[in-house]
Amino acid sequence: MRVFSTFSGISAATVAWKELGWTFAGYADYDPDACAVLAARCGATTPKYHPTTDPDLMADEMYALAHRIESGHAKGAGQSRAPTRIKAPSHEKHWEMLEKERDNREHIVARRSRTTYPINGKTPNFGDIWYITDADLEELGEIDLLEGGSPCQAFSAAGSKAGLLDHRSAAMFGFIDLIERMKRINGLKWVLWENVKGVLNDDQNGFGYLLGRIATAGGAAVVPPDGRFANAGYVSGPDGDVAWRLLDAQYFGKPNRRERVYALARVGHGSAGVDPREVLFDEECEELRPEVSLRKIKATAGVPGPRAQELAGYRGPIAFMAGQSAKARSQAASTTVIPTLRSQASGTNRVPSVAYVAAADHDDGHPFNLETIDWDRLVVRELLPTECERLMGFPEGWTAVDVNGAVMTDNARYKCIGNSMSVNVMRWIGRRMTQHYKKFPL
Repeated sequence: MRVFSTFSGISAATVAWKELGWTFAGYADYDPDACAVLAARCGATTPKYHPTTDPDLMADEMYALAHRIESGHAKGAGQSRAPTRIKAPSHEKHWEMLEKERDNREHIVARRSRTTYPINGKTPNFGDIWYITDADLEELGEIDLLEGGSPCQAFSAAGSKAGLLDHRSAAMFGFIDLIERMKRINGLKWVLWENVKGVLNDDQNGFGYLLGRIATAGGAAVVPPDGRFANAGYVSGPDGDVAWRLLDAQYFGKPNRRERVYALARVGHGSAGVDPREVLFDEECEELRPEVSLRKIKATAGVPGPRAQELAGYRGPIAFMAGQSAKARSQAASTTVIPTLRSQASGTNRVPSVAYVAAADHDDGHPFNLETIDWDRLVVRELLPTECERLMGFPEGWTAVDVNGAVMTDNARYKCIGNSMSVNVMRWIGRRMTQHYKKFPL
């Protein structure tokens, strides 16, 4: 399987799939810290293309984006008009988001100017996918699978919820464009796309746009009948078949609460005989249905880190994160899983913390409780970058690469890890695909 990785970040796909014998023909990311990891761990070059910061060119991008979104609102698949829940964007909102995007890009340009790292490999990193040309794609040769998780901040409950109005999440359009061109140029067979749970009920219906365009080239957006896409589903059309499923990393061997939507699409004739539903859904789920459950085996491993004793009657450390509560659809404190790792570069709710009681010579092995805890021995600390790497399934030290002549800062490492995908989930998908290819040889 030859893979082209987009929105690569620190490339969970590489860690998950190289052990299967899959090869990576190229990457695409322009974040300076992520590019340093791609160079050190994946043999990638410096990014070929970067987003523009020219105000006039960005205004052109904004108008093109508005046209795409408004066209998508015009008609939903099988309906005379889109339902009223999909909000047509205002031009004022577009300009507001354009200003935010310009600030974001100027910040990246400043970081890029002060970031250096060794380059030893030759695998191309194309950077910004909007600028990838047909000639670039021709140089890649045959590609079996296109993978990527387009920026999720504007779909996330922790983000702006601006959906496709945010230029970062609107990069989904560039991903769709790549699919359509790579089918023609590279013989593309498969697409795997990942994003946050919030994309299932995005006001701009970005997920419906993705589904509609994969199923039918140039087609209209698929509109969910009840205003929200189910946690699992399937769409089929003349040009592709797409299955999607909400998967949580804590059910794949890591105590890390991370719900993400994975959409697997069959888009080429070379994928005949393998149904994406057979890959994404467990054997016990013979029929695709909205209420299909998550994997049943939950991670039993404790929170990684130093030795911990009983705390308030619970075994092992207690994990928590600022801003987490039942109202936020998460846990304020947990003895079994770590709250979702985030990608903020700063802020009190950036990194989960753990609390535990340090061991003492006189410990008798009995559980601690709130009445007997020696509070002077209570330790509260943030997770270390290495612990975050373990939680996401990466090898220890994956992000400890050379930047500006020293090891990348902890803040940068936290951001790179929080932006990435779960290696364990990606490995599971890859193995399932390999198993089904063996059943249906091409």
